Amino acid sequence: LQPVAGQFAQRLFLFGLLPTAGIDPTPVAFGVSGIAYLGALTRFQLFGANPTAIRHARDVVFRRMQQGALVLDSHDHIIDLNEQAAEALGLLPREALGRPVEYASPKLKTIGSSTRLGHNVYHPPNSNRAYDVSVSTVTDIHDRTIGRVITLHDISEHLRQQQRLEVLNRIFRHNIRTSTQVILG
Repeated sequence: LQPVAGQFAQRLFLFGLLPTAGIDPTPVAFGVSGIAYLGALTRFQLFGANPTAIRHARDVVFRRMQQGALVLDSHDHIIDLNEQAAEALGLLPREALGRPVEYASPKLKTIGSSTRLGHNVYHPPNSNRAYDVSVSTVTDIHDRTIGRVITLHDISEHLRQQQRLEVLNRIFRHNIRTSTQVILG
C-alpha cells in the first residue's frame, strides 16, 4: 500500500498539475508519509491499544456495579441504564431507553441539583426503598457538558438502622428519666 500523500503527489505529477520542472515529488511525499506513520505508530500507539477491550470492560463494570446508574444525554433523555436502576425505578430497560428522564421519575430531573442534606434522597412510588442520588456531569475533550450520570445508591437499610437507633435513644432517655425521678422522689 502506498501512503496517501505519495499517491496524491504521484497523480498530480502524472497529470502535469505540479510546477516541479520535471522532478517527481513522489519520493519526497513517501518520505513525509513514512515519518507521519512512524510517529502515529510510536508516539500515538496507532495499533497498540485495542478500543474494543476498553468498551467491553466499561460495559462489564456498568452492568455489574451494585448501584443503579442512568446515563442521560444533553437533553436529559435516557441513553443507558443498568438493571439495578431499572429495578429501582420499576421499569423495563427497553421501555425507558430514549425517553426523557421524567418518564422514569419526575423527581429525578430536579433531585440531583439540590446539595442540601436530605434533599438528594429518592423514594420510588409503590416501594419502601430509599436511594441516595448523586449526579455527575459528562464532558467532552473541550469541557462541554454532553450528558449526566445519575447514580442511585440503596440506603434503605441505613435509614431503617437510623430509625431503630432513634427509638432506642428515646426509650433509653425515658428509662433514665424515670429512674432519676424515682431516685429524686
